[in-house]
Amino acid sequence: MRTSTWSSGTRSPSRGSATRSGLDRAGLLGIAPRVILIALVAQGGAGWPEAAGAAQGRAVGFLERLLSSPGPFEVDGDPVELMGEEEGRVWAVAVSPDGRSLAVVTGSLPPKMEGPGELRLYDFDASSGTPTLRRAVASPSAIRCVSYAPDGSLLATGGFDKAVALRDAESGEVRSTISGFEGGVNGLAFSPDGSTLATACLDGTIQLWDAEDGRAIATLGSHGEPAFSVAFSPDGTLVASAGVDKTARLWDVAERRQHAELKGHTGSVEGLAFSPDGKTLATGGWDGMIRTWDTSSGKERTTFNAGGVRPVLALDYSPDGTVLAAAGGGADSSLAKLFDPATGRERSSFSTGSNWVSALRFDRKGERLLVGGNSYALTVWNAADPAPSPEKLAEVRATDRPSQEREISLTLAFSPDGMTLAAGGESGLITLRDVVNGRLVGTFAGHDDAVTAIAFSPDGRSLASASYDGTARLWDLASGQARAVLDGHHEMVLALEFSPDGSTLATGGYDGEILLWDASSGDRVAKLPGSEVSVRALAFAPDGSRLASAGADRIIRLWDLDAREQAAELSGHQGTIRALAFGPDGRWLASASEDRTVRRWDLDGDSVGKQVEFPPHNEMVWAMALSPGGGTIASGDYRGFLQFREAGGSANSVAVSHRPHEGGITALAFSPGGRMLASAGFDQKIKLWHSKPPRLSSRAMANDHKGQVHFGVFSPDGQTVATGADDAKVVLRDARTLKPIRVLEGHSSGVGAGAYTPDGSTLITAALQGGEAISWDVATGKERGRFGGDGPGIAAIAVSSDGKTAATAAGRTVRLWDLDTFAELRTIDGPKEPVKSVRFSPDGRLIAGAVGDWRFGRPGAVWIWDVETGEVRANLIGHGRHCWAVDFTPDGKTIASTSGDGTIRLWDVASASLRAAFEVGDANPRPVRFSPDGGLLVVGHGKGEVTLWDVAAGRRAAALSGHEDLILGVDFSPDGERAVSTGKDGTVRLWELRGPSPSFGQALRGLARRVLDAARGDEEEGDNKEDRPDR
Repeated sequence: MRTSTWSSGTRSPSRGSATRSGLDRAGLLGIAPRVILIALVAQGGAGWPEAAGAAQGRAVGFLERLLSSPGPFEVDGDPVELMGEEEGRVWAVAVSPDGRSLAVVTGSLPPKMEGPGELRLYDFDASSGTPTLRRAVASPSAIRCVSYAPDGSLLATGGFDKAVALRDAESGEVRSTISGFEGGVNGLAFSPDGSTLATACLDGTIQLWDAEDGRAIATLGSHGEPAFSVAFSPDGTLVASAGVDKTARLWDVAERRQHAELKGHTGSVEGLAFSPDGKTLATGGWDGMIRTWDTSSGKERTTFNAGGVRPVLALDYSPDGTVLAAAGGGADSSLAKLFDPATGRERSSFSTGSNWVSALRFDRKGERLLVGGNSYALTVWNAADPAPSPEKLAEVRATDRPSQEREISLTLAFSPDGMTLAAGGESGLITLRDVVNGRLVGTFAGHDDAVTAIAFSPDGRSLASASYDGTARLWDLASGQARAVLDGHHEMVLALEFSPDGSTLATGGYDGEILLWDASSGDRVAKLPGSEVSVRALAFAPDGSRLASAGADRIIRLWDLDAREQAAELSGHQGTIRALAFGPDGRWLASASEDRTVRRWDLDGDSVGKQVEFPPHNEMVWAMALSPGGGTIASGDYRGFLQFREAGGSANSVAVSHRPHEGGITALAFSPGGRMLASAGFDQKIKLWHSKPPRLSSRAMANDHKGQVHFGVFSPDGQTVATGADDAKVVLRDARTLKPIRVLEGHSSGVGAGAYTPDGSTLITAALQGGEAISWDVATGKERGRFGGDGPGIAAIAVSSDGKTAATAAGRTVRLWDLDTFAELRTIDGPKEPVKSVRFSPDGRLIAGAVGDWRFGRPGAVWIWDVETGEVRANLIGHGRHCWAVDFTPDGKTIASTSGDGTIRLWDVASASLRAAFEVGDANPRPVRFSPDGGLLVVGHGKGEVTLWDVAAGRRAAALSGHEDLILGVDFSPDGERAVSTGKDGTVRLWELRGPSPSFGQALRGLARRVLDAARGDEEEGDNKEDRPDR
C-alpha cells in the first residue's frame, strides 16, 4: 500500500490534469486535516468467502425490507464506533531470526476466544526496545500461536479456524494453508532446519507437517485432552508438548514415538521451553509450579514455586541459558519473574500491568524481554539489567494502526443485506467491515489514487468504485478481484450509481461528462452531455427511467434515459452540489450543497421544480443520505455536525442535531432497511447510528385453548398454524386469522411440542407427560401412528429435512424415530442435565440441543450430535446459566441459543466457536427461531415480550407487545412476513412484520414497466417497422 499524506500544495498528476491536492479536489481545502482510520490491511484469502457470503445473492434480503417505513429515523442512544476497541489479549509473540522484527498475534478473551484475530508485524529496535508497527493483518478467527521459520522468510500462524497459515514474513500475506486439523491449533513450532512444523491442537493431538508442501508427516500421539504448547529441541531430535492432562511429553522425531511422559504437575501444563543446549525442558502449570526435566532420561531435575505467578502460562530461556522467565497470573496477579533455572532462585520480579500474560519472549541477545497479555498490551523490558526489577522500555497497544493505514474515508456504502459496510479512502484502498463487530472481512486494492465513490450492485455480487485516478472499477465480491476497469473519463471520476435493476452503472467526472456503462460487461453504452464543470453527484429514480446529476455548476439536471436527453433543470443552490437522492416514489428529490442548505424538489406534474429550502447548517454541507423509506434526511457538515430532519417537513421545520465527529463529516450512508446510519469524519472514526425499534401490535389473537399454549408452528406452505396446549388439544388454524380449522384430539395430557414434516402432510405432536408422540394426517385429522410413551414428558420435537426422522428430547436423552414405522432408531445420551430444545441441521446430518436445568443455576451448553452415529460433535460452552432453546440458520452454518443468563448467542457450526452474543438482560430469552433468510431472530421472553433481532446489527429490530406472561413458543412463516407466538397467558398471537418498502416496490414497478415497454417495442418493430421513427 502507498503511504499518502494530505498537502495544501500540489501533487504530481496521476492522470490528465488532476494536479490539485487531495484536499482541494475533495473540496476540503483549508482544514487542518486529520486522518480517519478505516481499515486493517487484510489478505483476500481468509476474508473473501465470508464477505461474499454476506452479500452475494441477497439483493432484496429480508433486512432490506424489514419494517421500512416513511416514518422518521429516531436515534436510539449514542452512536457505536465501528472500529471501537474490545477487550482482548496478545496471545503469542515471536522474534525474527535476525532480531529486527516481531510477530504478534491477538484475539478475544475467554469465553469468546474463537472470535476474530489479527497478526501484527513490528519493526524492532532492540537497542531502544522500541517496536514500530509495520503491518496489521486481520483474520476471521482468533490466532493463537505464531512462529518464524529459521531463515526468517516465513511465518506460521495457527488458531481456532483449524488450520495453519504459512505467510510471507514481511507482508503477512498467506502463501499456503495446512488444513486437516480436528481442533483449533494452540501451538506450533518450526524444526531447526525449517523443513517441519509441529502442532499442538485442542483435540490433544501432536502432529508433524512438511513445511514446504503442507503434507502430513506423522501424528506423534495425543494428550487425550487439549494440548496447549509445542516446541522443538535445538537439535531437532525431540518435540515437547504440554496439555490439560497435567503432563508434558517428549516425542522422538525420528522414531515417531513418545520418548517420555513428564508427570508431576497437579494442574494443566501450558508453559514450555527448552534450554539453549537442549538438555533441559522447563514446564509451568496451573498449579503455580515450575519444573525442569532432563530431556535424555525424562527425569525431573528441579521443582520450585513460581512465587505468585499462578497459573504459569509462559516460559522462556535467555539465549545463554542462565535465566528462565516466567509469567501468567490471574485475577489478582500481574507478576513476571526471572529465575536461576538451575536452582530455582528468584532473581527479579516485576508487575507486567496485565493480569494474564500469554506471551513471553527474550530477544535474540537476551537483553530485552517481550511480554504480551490482556488489554492487547505488548511491553518491552530491559533484561540486561534486571535487578531488582527491569525497567520498562516501551509499551504499545496491539490495537493501534500502522500510520500508512490511516486515511480519510470519503465514501461509505452498505451491502444490500445490511451486514457489511464498505469504505473508500485517500490511499485508494476499499475495505469491507462486518457491521456487527467491526472486523475487516475484505479489501480491494487497485486504484492509484483516492476513492471518491462506492456502491454495491443491487444483487450484492459486485462493488463499483470511482477514483481520482480517472477510472471506475467493478469488483467481484466472491473473488475480491476487479472484473472490469472503466476507463473513459478524461479526469477524476467523482460520482457513480447503479440503476435500480443493476444493469447500468452511471459515472460522473471532473471533466463534466456522464457515462453509462453495462454493469455486467463493463462496456460503455452511452454518454450524456453533462456540463462544462465537474459532476459530483448522481442518483437514479426508483423506476430507473431518470437520472439526476449535479455538481460545481450548482444546477440539478434530470435525464430521460430512454431518450438519452435532458428533461429538466432545477436551479437554486448557490454552491457546489454534493449529494442527491430520489424519494422512494420518485416524485421528489433531495439535494445537499456547499451553500449550507439541504433542499427538497418537487418532480411531480405541474409543480416540477418547486423547492423547499430547509433551515441551513452553519457550515458547508458535504454529505447527505436519505432513509430508504424516505422519511428522514441526514446531512453532515464541515464542522462535524449531523442533522436529522423530516423529509416531508416545511421550510421552518427543526432538525435534530448531533456532533459525532470532531472534524468535518465526509460520508453518510443508510442501511438498506433504514435501521442504521453510518457516518465518517476527520476524527479517525466511522460511527453507526441505530434507530429506535418500533413496537408492533398483533394482527390477530386466539384464546380458545384452556391453560398454557406451548407451541405454535406454521405449516410449510404458510397457510396453517398448529398450536398445542395444556388442554391436550392440537388446533389447526387459518394462518391469516388464527380461526380454528380443525381440532386434533388424542393426547391424554398437555401437548408441549409440535413439528410439521417438510411436505406439510404430517404433523408430529408430543405430550408433556408420559413421553408419547402422535403422528397426524393433516388433511384428514386422523392419527397415522404413535411412538414413545415409556418415559418422561417430551420437552421438544424436531423433524429432519427429508421428513423421515423425528427427534424428541425428554429428560437428559434425545431419541430418534423412524416416521414410517415409528420404531426407535437410536437413543443419544450424554448430557447430565435436561435437554430443553432440539433442532436438525438443514442437511439432516446434525442435531443441536439446548441443555441445562434452571433450578440449579449452573452453566448450560449447546450440544451437537452426529445423526448417523449419535456421537457428540461439539459441546458449545459459554452461557452462564441454563440454555432454553436452539435453532439453525437456513444455511446450517450458525446456531442461535438462548439462556437464563440473559444472552442470545450465535455459534459457528464448522468451528464450534462463538460468533456473537447479544445482551438481553433480565428479559430472560427463551424460544428462538431464525427468519427464512437468517437475517432476523424472533425471540420469546419471560415477561410476555416478543422481540425481533437484527442479526447483522446485533440489536433489537422491533418489540411485539400483547402477551401478558411468559412466552413459550415462536415461529416465522415460510415467507418471513409473519410470526406467531404462544404463551403462558393462554393466547396465540399473529404478527404482521413487513411489506415491501416503497423504494423496493417502486423499483419493481419501474422494472416491470420497462420490460413491458421493451416487449411492446419488439412487437411494434415486427408489425410496423417501417411506420416507427428511429430514436
